[in-house]
Amino acid sequence: MNARSLLTSTQVADLLQASPTSVKRWADAGLLRCVRTAGGHRRFRPEDVDLFQRQQRQEGPAQETTDVDEWIVDLLLNRPYRVLSRLYDARSRLGSWAAVCDGLGPVLREIGESWARGELTVVEEHMATELLTRGLTRVAEGQLIPDNAPSAMLMTLEQEDHTLGLSFVELALRELGWRPVWAGRSTPIDGLGAAMDSYQVDALCVSSSEYANNDRRMADAAAQLAALCKSRGVILVLGGGGAWPSDLAGAHRLTNLVGLRAVLAGQVLAGQGLAGRVPAGRVSA
Repeated sequence: MNARSLLTSTQVADLLQASPTSVKRWADAGLLRCVRTAGGHRRFRPEDVDLFQRQQRQEGPAQETTDVDEWIVDLLLNRPYRVLSRLYDARSRLGSWAAVCDGLGPVLREIGESWARGELTVVEEHMATELLTRGLTRVAEGQLIPDNAPSAMLMTLEQEDHTLGLSFVELALRELGWRPVWAGRSTPIDGLGAAMDSYQVDALCVSSSEYANNDRRMADAAAQLAALCKSRGVILVLGGGGAWPSDLAGAHRLTNLVGLRAVLAGQVLAGQGLAGRVPAGRVSA
């Protein structure tokens, strides 16, 4: 057969309305016939895909497409309105944006593992995470915050470019009535104190992934951040998969957004560090 007539896993996924990872699992299980290229990649004959599709209609799906697979399909096929619809549906089911963001963890893990296995290209992985980020931003910016709301600065450490976790944090903050102040990616600690004073923030939320950092660097950065926050009465929240110290005095080490809600709600009740100050010229967003 002419190699040009063979289909890739992504093309088959589009035809079957499934994720590329599901297609590969079906192929590896022998449910969907495939051929291998010289480089070991799976390729599919159109007639085999058609047969598989007819069998599914007659017998029911050979393997139910999971919610994770459905998310990945919409992200990889660049369906922004489907992504938005999924976000709002999840909010309706789960009751809070924090729970929605926590529930997206398996989706992100599957995308990362698919890339590590060579099933997704770097470009595909970037496109999927960027589309999710844009969806989260659209939802977050639709939630208006009062001028006197407490504020939280969001940042990653230097040499840390992953900000998707901060998009999760922003959405959870806005739902709680907090105002996010983005310092953004790869933020140096030098000069951070002046920025915190200028924006009069009530909390500092720092995200770091497990890939860009090591234990010693994380411990040193955490100690500096804790000192800056303690001297200003600012709540410090350390998140993400990085190797943050777990017992640092004056810091909250969190691994989920529901925990962030609990910490900030508790601080509001205690009246700790929440001056509700708004720098001159700042307006609601």
